[in-house]
Amino acid sequence: MATEAAVSRTELFASLRAQWLATEEAAKAAQDNDTDKVYDDGYTAGDIFRHLTDTAHNTASDIRGMLSTGRFEALDGDIDARRAFGIERFAALDGKMIPIELETAHGVIWMYIQRFSDEDLAQTFAIGDSEITLAGFLQMLAGHEASHVADVQSALG
Repeated sequence: MATEAAVSRTELFASLRAQWLATEEAAKAAQDNDTDKVYDDGYTAGDIFRHLTDTAHNTASDIRGMLSTGRFEALDGDIDARRAFGIERFAALDGKMIPIELETAHGVIWMYIQRFSDEDLAQTFAIGDSEITLAGFLQMLAGHEASHVADVQSALG
């Protein structure tokens, strides 16, 4: 059984939107710094935001996969390879384009999840050796963004 606290659709969407806005603002702020400066395990601020952009672009298809298979399968593979692929996928984006692409990706998720009811968001899916609700999955992704944003902000000062 999924263990995260229940959250209403309204609360979930408000918290997601707040995190997305914070991420987009951090990406805009990072463009004024040296986004190509290596600081975190060989990654640049630009790499981290490219990774977040890729993750956001994958979210709707990840959810579709969860709905069809009952599990989040991305964690079953090589996470480092998935991250590297995503960074490379958006390598052409410079500091000015990253925030625009990130905002677009968040908008796609927003349009996709609007159709989900409280009941839909309470559905559980396998993730690794445990379970997570769809709402919990979305909260996990927001937490993933928040963690990376904090790391970038700390590194860039």
